[in-house]
Amino acid sequence: MKAPLRSYFLSLAFLLVVTLPTSAAQNDSLEQPAPTVLRAFAPEPVEFLGFIQKGVLVFEFTVTAAGDVYDVKLVSSTNSALDDGAMRTIKQWKFNPAIKHGKRVSCRVTQTLNFD
Repeated sequence: MKAPLRSYFLSLAFLLVVTLPTSAAQNDSLEQPAPTVLRAFAPEPVEFLGFIQKGVLVFEFTVTAAGDVYDVKLVSSTNSALDDGAMRTIKQWKFNPAIKHGKRVSCRVTQTLNFD
């Protein structure tokens, strides 16, 4: 498969994974308990010795009342080559925030990224 086409399919597969709902911790009282992804960008594929890198990364971050990503922390990673690019990309994402008592609120979420 040609490199640009391979990158397209990898990005498409990545986006299908990250557009699933994120999990929100300790937010039972929220009307919309988990923020939903509005816009997610896929990191550029990382190659090493001609092979696309695979891995599972878990991030924790705050989705603000405006839907922006704030205070991103890497919780775990099976491939450190993916960490920096994935973190830079997550900071560009946009969400529909959680709702409590009819108002948008900030919420801490955990997001797993599966690079396969």
